[in-house]
Amino acid sequence: MRLRKSVARRAVAPHPRLFSGVSIRAFDVPATTNSTVKEQAPTISRLLRQRAVWVHALVTIGLVLQKAVVAVSVTWCIAFVYSRGDIFRGVPVAQQSYDTFILALLLWTQFMYCAIGSVTQAALLRNLHFHARPEVPASIAWCYWRIVRRSFGFYLIAVALLLAATWVFSRQSVPLAIRQYKPELYCCWAANYVYTVGLGLVGQHVFKTETIEGQRRMASASSAQDTRLVSSVSVAPTGNTVAPMAPRFGRGWWRMTVVRAPMLLSVTLAAVYVQVLQSFVTVDSAKSVLALVLCNFFGKLIIQAAAKRSMLRPSVKHVRTMFLAVVLPTVLMDTQLRVVVQRVNSTQLTVTGTVVMSLLEMTIRLTKAVMLRRQIRRLERHRPGQLTQSEARQPSLALARRKIKLLAFRSAELYADMSAEYIAMGCSMTIFYFYWDHPKYRLGGTAADGVSAWSSQQTLVLVLQVAAEIAVDLVACLVEIAHGLTFHALRQQSVYLATLSASMAVCNITVSALVYLRTEL
Repeated sequence: MRLRKSVARRAVAPHPRLFSGVSIRAFDVPATTNSTVKEQAPTISRLLRQRAVWVHALVTIGLVLQKAVVAVSVTWCIAFVYSRGDIFRGVPVAQQSYDTFILALLLWTQFMYCAIGSVTQAALLRNLHFHARPEVPASIAWCYWRIVRRSFGFYLIAVALLLAATWVFSRQSVPLAIRQYKPELYCCWAANYVYTVGLGLVGQHVFKTETIEGQRRMASASSAQDTRLVSSVSVAPTGNTVAPMAPRFGRGWWRMTVVRAPMLLSVTLAAVYVQVLQSFVTVDSAKSVLALVLCNFFGKLIIQAAAKRSMLRPSVKHVRTMFLAVVLPTVLMDTQLRVVVQRVNSTQLTVTGTVVMSLLEMTIRLTKAVMLRRQIRRLERHRPGQLTQSEARQPSLALARRKIKLLAFRSAELYADMSAEYIAMGCSMTIFYFYWDHPKYRLGGTAADGVSAWSSQQTLVLVLQVAAEIAVDLVACLVEIAHGLTFHALRQQSVYLATLSASMAVCNITVSALVYLRTEL
């Protein structure tokens, strides 16, 4: 009995280093043979009957819901600010001009994005030891103000780009036929991208130069190149050392731009998808709902597959990158799908879309769990078994690292997908609540329609959607945990994931606020 309990715990126990560091050590995975694994591994049905598996799944769903509630709460506050436009002049929203309203919207967008982005970057540096206070771990507030001070220049550059774009794309310069494609949206994303790259450089600089852990990592990384460094120093000129800083900064900027490029590409594609849905798609029957859900679902799968393929490269070692690449397009696409379906104001069509989305999501998650298990078995089957221990050390390390990376990135992908679904539900309700009868938007409602009647109906729809999503996540998590995936290590990144989810929700509400803005004013 004790042996069975220990084996069951080993099957569902989290790996302690899946999400913690950049490198994966050899002792993270025990070196066991295939025969030993087959003898010790319990069956899927036996694992599903264990209490630990159920507790693991329920705790995971609770953690996802907690982060989603935080993100949606931030979204509601920001949507309220966006809906007021220019709040400093005291002019009612209906009397504000188009140029004034969109300029205020873009400036609010940049301010909110930079504020939450700085919090997200500070969450990565918290609990580290800075040279200014080496005796205590740094708090998130300490890290936040250091990040804000060092990234303020990039914020000013982003604001300058937005002001220039607003002047260029004013109604006096650009015709209405072009303005309806919302060029301000893409200028806003370009400015945010510039700030994101600069924020990444600032975070790297603070980590490497101001933290004890960062300098230790730099020292250990350069210890293997001592001979090369000594030779380069011996032939280095004794002139001014400030001149090489510009090329180094340029190389660092270019490298960070390439690293963050998949995020910009996914956001751009998702924004184009949102505009296509908003401009050309009409939902008026169950067949159109089914077709729209299928197109959205497979489009999301394509984006996620492309992100996962790029993330599994040897150079990518952080699962945070996978979370970032999956959450944003998923939130954008699912939010707009729910908005399009709910704009029909038909409970039957909304319920139909909810049921279809739930069934598709459960099917694809169960299929991916089985495929992941087969992929790991294929890796174990090709493992060399006729070599000595010293000869087989490197193949064993390679196999262990690849298995850890597959499981870690798959867990991050699932967590990101689950978080995105709940955030999309909250964002869609936020869009309807603030923009349904807004004078600057066109969601189909008017002040005379009565928001209370619509609100009661949509509240019931939201409860149905959340209940269906929880049921899907529970069933899928049970099967995935039984297939070897673990989610316990996500608790180590709880603060970072909460801030990142909030920033993704802000990006989502920003896209919606710009896309649904009326241009024929």
